[in-house]
Amino acid sequence: MNLPLQIYDFISILFPGVILLIISKVEFSSLPIWSIEKGSGQLAVLFVAAYVIGHFLQGITRISSINKIMRLFAKKSKDSVQTNSTKTLQGRHYSLPISDPVEDEFNKCFKGFYGIEPHLLGKDEAFNLVFSPIQDKMATRSIFVAIANLHRAMGILSLIYFFYLIGKTIYIIFSPDQQLFFLKTILIIFFTFLSSIVFIRGIDYFKKFTDIIPYFSFIAWYKEKQLERDS
Repeated sequence: MNLPLQIYDFISILFPGVILLIISKVEFSSLPIWSIEKGSGQLAVLFVAAYVIGHFLQGITRISSINKIMRLFAKKSKDSVQTNSTKTLQGRHYSLPISDPVEDEFNKCFKGFYGIEPHLLGKDEAFNLVFSPIQDKMATRSIFVAIANLHRAMGILSLIYFFYLIGKTIYIIFSPDQQLFFLKTILIIFFTFLSSIVFIRGIDYFKKFTDIIPYFSFIAWYKEKQLERDS
């Protein structure tokens, strides 16, 4: 089943943008955007704003310095941990441990289709050649890509909001005219920090699926073509 691109846009772009707008409404209710007359006009403005903000969040997570900060909160990679076999497939992001039978089957399918052994190719060449003939046949992979991007955007958003809340709390503590609801503030800060950890650690989890799915899809696709040819 092929889901329309708009679904993926909502998952990875619009949803984080909407969440940031909700936070802005709570924290900065005096912004001009909230004074627009309610109705279809305001909805259109908010929709466009959420879409632009979502792209902005995705963009800043790809800045190397920001990415390094996010990696500090990520779970240590276990890519080096292998199964009973030391064989791996090189994905776009990770080296993926596989069993000997799977590697043999993949090598057979790859050589049968391209006429070359995959281990003779460069790091990304084999993956790109696997991906090329089946890129329109992997709706499931597109979902995992969207979810990984959602985690990326929500991770940086949660992290930014966490540091904002820390700064706001310190400001209120040293401002005699401000009242601090201590328990409520602590709970919100804790929940925000926990959210950032969950989202950031979820990035690698879903990105690994996006790496392994093309290989298994390629094997299944090639086998199907062989059956059709032999029947």
